[in-house]
Amino acid sequence: MTIKERLFKAGVEASHLDDLVHEKASQQASNVNNEGIDSQIFYLTQAGWSEQDILEHLNIKEPE
Repeated sequence: MTIKERLFKAGVEASHLDDLVHEKASQQASNVNNEGIDSQIFYLTQAGWSEQDILEHLNIKEPE
């Protein structure tokens, strides 16, 4: 039996996992932030952000 099947059998719905997912994601974000700018850039680019997206989000314009 898969974990999904076991959870459903126990009456667990997706909303029951919300706090756990939020906690784990928050811990991951905290770890990334604590590791510094290289880790932050790596994380954001792995999450699908381009370098240009990051610069634009921070209102950093291309040098003229």
